[in-house]
Amino acid sequence: MTSTRIYSEVPPFWRRFGFFFAFIRQEKLFFQVTLLAFLNLLLAIPSFIIQIFVQISLFLASYKLAFEVLSSMSRGEFQYRDSFAFHVTELIGFKALGMPVLQLLLFIFVFRYDPLTGASLLLLTTILTPAFLMILAESQSLINALNPLTQIQIATRIGAEYVALTLFFVLMSGLNLLIRYVLNGVLPALIEVVLLAWLLYFLMVFSFSVIGYVMYRHADSIGHETMDTVEDRQSQQSKTDDHDPIKHRIEELLAAGDGQQALNIIDEVSKQEQRDDLNRYRLDAQHLARQQQAVTPADQIHHLVAEKQYRRAMQLFQQHHEKGQLIRPAHVSDVLSLIKYNLQNNKHDWVVRLYKLLTRNFPKHHQDIVDAGHIAAQSYYQLNEVDKARRLLQRLIRQYQETANTNQLKSYLIGIKQRQKKPTK
Repeated sequence: MTSTRIYSEVPPFWRRFGFFFAFIRQEKLFFQVTLLAFLNLLLAIPSFIIQIFVQISLFLASYKLAFEVLSSMSRGEFQYRDSFAFHVTELIGFKALGMPVLQLLLFIFVFRYDPLTGASLLLLTTILTPAFLMILAESQSLINALNPLTQIQIATRIGAEYVALTLFFVLMSGLNLLIRYVLNGVLPALIEVVLLAWLLYFLMVFSFSVIGYVMYRHADSIGHETMDTVEDRQSQQSKTDDHDPIKHRIEELLAAGDGQQALNIIDEVSKQEQRDDLNRYRLDAQHLARQQQAVTPADQIHHLVAEKQYRRAMQLFQQHHEKGQLIRPAHVSDVLSLIKYNLQNNKHDWVVRLYKLLTRNFPKHHQDIVDAGHIAAQSYYQLNEVDKARRLLQRLIRQYQETANTNQLKSYLIGIKQRQKKPTK
């Protein structure tokens, strides 16, 4: 794929189930799935003609929605767009029946007379069903989609992930049947109708989104065009620099796991400019941001300090400080490293603040308190608060001279006293 991908290597689908759930939870898509489910209540109308009409309409509408999701995902559009996809035919649902009808014919005319051959063909068609759906979504042609040569080429070019995709697809179908069996007759009729319909549509959209994602992930191998390739081609045609600093920055943040910062940039730029192309990053940014929130701020600080990303660690401290929140680091070394960083960058107020944080949270780390106190005294001196520096040094020497090495404190205290004695001109 191209350099505009969210990650240099898109992870396999089984590592991104949270991403797919987040995709379906998008308000407009989730609303459509739920509305289709509630429309099944129309089947309670005591008219055979109306029931047939409702069933066909819901069948076609649900498959059109599922194929729109598959098609969008396969192009790399990870933000659901509530727009009518004219490239997806209204009759795509009927065309999707091509494979089940073929399997039914194999069962009637082959399996009943030659079970071994029939079972082999049924197994093969089941394995090739995801490839059938991929071709149908792209070509909208049932004849092309039923071409076994093309199906096999797609399956082999995707490789081992295709096997996992087939197992996943079969598992989703089996899960739907299992839940229907378990809930049969358990709930009131109307509730059961809506709940089972919602489950069917949800699993369908979920499965089709995974199939589209696998298409996107292996687009180069199967010759599928994505938004990435379109953007690169347009960039080459216009002979402009293909490096977008905003996208590059967002991709860097996503690769580093900083979804919240990436989301802030997307929101800010989208407000100022018409940048719909950034929406494809939004879902990943939201997913990572939720993961960041699940991790404690102390863990985030530890990770950032370990990566020597001191500036970002201090940004996190400042964000919580502005909200009146206090981060309690889990490691004294993290605080000490940030104290040294702030001293080097002349941020003396933060040196003092972090020193007080260290003494409160790690009272038994005497040597670390002494070392941090030495730095805090230097910051007091730079802030022209010499008396505070002197009193801090005296208190630390008196309190820790038996349990820590205070030689640096004594030397610095002598220096301060000597400078105080010098007459002013």
